[in-house]
Amino acid sequence: MSKKEILFISSAEIKAILSMQESIEAMKFAFISLSKGKADVPQRISIKLSEDKGEALFMPAYEKDKEFTSLKIVSVFKDNLKINLPKIQALIFLMNAENGTPLAVMDGEYITSMRTGAVSGLATDLLSKRDSKNAAIFGTGVQAKKQLEAIAQVRKLENVFAFGSSLDKSKIFVDENKGKYSFELIASEDKSLISKCDIICTATSSFTQVFEDKYINEGTHINSVGSYKAEMNEIPEETIIRSKVVVDSHSTCLKEAGDIIKPINKGLITKEHIYAELGEIASGSKPGRENDFEITAFKSVGIAIQDLAVASLVYKKAKLKNSGTMIML
Repeated sequence: MSKKEILFISSAEIKAILSMQESIEAMKFAFISLSKGKADVPQRISIKLSEDKGEALFMPAYEKDKEFTSLKIVSVFKDNLKINLPKIQALIFLMNAENGTPLAVMDGEYITSMRTGAVSGLATDLLSKRDSKNAAIFGTGVQAKKQLEAIAQVRKLENVFAFGSSLDKSKIFVDENKGKYSFELIASEDKSLISKCDIICTATSSFTQVFEDKYINEGTHINSVGSYKAEMNEIPEETIIRSKVVVDSHSTCLKEAGDIIKPINKGLITKEHIYAELGEIASGSKPGRENDFEITAFKSVGIAIQDLAVASLVYKKAKLKNSGTMIML
């Protein structure tokens, strides 16, 4: 029997070799493959744990004719911050798709935040106005930080307003991030300020809208990445109705995206209201923003092809840089 080794890659090692720009590029090609039917991404399996305080998600993916397949195991425990643990914890397992050999296990928490930020960066680049200057971030956690990093990668921003569940949390978010950017990062409770914003990112676990439709002006682009269940939503129904809606996956969003499912169930829109998948726009098969007046809304529930794309990139870079630790199986 031959010896088997597997590469373990830590969060610190991933941070040292993975950039946001690389992650955005990886998202582009992954979503093009998905929209062209070249990816096999079964719907995630969810198991409720600990009396409904948390859940475990199992997310497999394979991109046809590529060398890797992956499985991410991620837990979401909403009360973990109270015991000084991350709300989201994850591991990603990478396997050779040609012979089934286990190749790597890596921290999935950082990759999850990077790929979620990166897809908003891609959507923002494809759908927001080129001269967008002002933005708003709803949420103050890890995901919100990567939303900020991603949109700053693709647009030259001047002001970003941070909205958390409390003003104190917003101020902490600002203090932790303001030194990383040249634009103004402002903590606020005044949600009318989003009327000044060209880009809005929502990265919360809210079950109800986090802003009012009356503050959304023509030309605004919205990234909604926090809600991932049919009963959750962040965007007002009125905003969805008057937006050009783009999704990460058409079939998955019709099963999991409350921002879309709720207005469909009320008869306010039909499933045909979804304009395109992001991959269709990235490939050029459908146009993105067509003028400075339309409102665009990108809805992502997060799909495993994103994890596969970034994990594959991390594995290749780790091998080149002799990063990670080999472990005998």
